[in-house]
Amino acid sequence: MKLSGAIESSKYSYLQYVPDQYLPKKILITKDTPIKKIEQLLKTHLLEYPLIAKPDTGLRGLEVEVITQTNELLNYLKRVSRTDILIQEFIEHPIELGILYSKTPLNNHKKISSVTLKEFLSIKGDGVSTFRALLSKNIRAEKQFDFFKIKYQSLWDTVIDEGKTIRVEPIGNHNRGTKFVNANLLITPKLVAVVDEIVKHIPGFYYGRIDLKAQSIRKLMNGEEIRVLEINGVNSEPTHIYDSNTTLVSAYNDIFNHMNTIYEISKQNKTQGEKRDSLKTLLKETHKHFSY
Repeated sequence: MKLSGAIESSKYSYLQYVPDQYLPKKILITKDTPIKKIEQLLKTHLLEYPLIAKPDTGLRGLEVEVITQTNELLNYLKRVSRTDILIQEFIEHPIELGILYSKTPLNNHKKISSVTLKEFLSIKGDGVSTFRALLSKNIRAEKQFDFFKIKYQSLWDTVIDEGKTIRVEPIGNHNRGTKFVNANLLITPKLVAVVDEIVKHIPGFYYGRIDLKAQSIRKLMNGEEIRVLEINGVNSEPTHIYDSNTTLVSAYNDIFNHMNTIYEISKQNKTQGEKRDSLKTLLKETHKHFSY
């Protein structure tokens, strides 16, 4: 990965190494690609709406959107600030997880150190309250309230039927209101083997978080019906620390332990002659990153 995946790394470039059985259908376009050509690419790759559009070198859920029709895609391409855009099929699987995996270059010791279950921002009707009233009770919607008012204008003052659940935000990112739940109880040798089978095809991959969707935990453990949405490098956090039951001391402890893991992998790579990027390259890419 470019700069080990720290910043400005292409999602599309390293997903290319993952076997197709684990991937959503996908294409890479530029924001200036003519819509006729995009439509032809979608047809060729059997991609149908709804789609996920995201900057190929984006981060933290910024400018990631669900696209349901051609006009929305055109408007998205006008708004997005990055040049290269990754288009993926929208995966309906109910379970989304972030799994942090690492292995050592010298002795090939493999482990999973963090599993996070993502609970999407949703509301549940009571047969009395409006969409707006239900959403206003959810603290995770607070910072996006104006955005949702526009997005759900037709539902805003509608009373939601009792028991009906509406997924307000389909993007599984903390910044988009997703609740992160510690799921480290899922860490088993079987899960390590499943994840290793996914990432072993990526050259020089020793550390990163695999964001994926699964039909069920049982199928996940059997390596079935898995779709990998993204693979992150050394910028990966052990996101289970954002579970509300995690203490601050425990969170810092986990962060430093993972930093140490990255450092040890780096030392081992250096002994094997791996070339490192220059400080000039790092500063240049960091400037680009923060400009974004």
